[in-house]
Amino acid sequence: MKKNRESGSDNEKKRKKEDSIKYSFSLSFFLYPLYFFIFIFDSPFFISLFLFLFLICFLVCHLKHY
Repeated sequence: MKKNRESGSDNEKKRKKEDSIKYSFSLSFFLYPLYFFIFIFDSPFFISLFLFLFLICFLVCHLKHY
């Protein structure tokens, strides 16, 4: 009887390990492109470009109300 319980717990451990591997793989699949884009847009040129575009959009939207 004890052997059956031990083998059942071993199967659960294996299943949990496989689930964690699948979860970490899917997580890395989504996070690595994000890190890649952050690395590209981390340069001062892109930061200033985005700030400039944001400022223009903000001014245009603000001036539309007047």
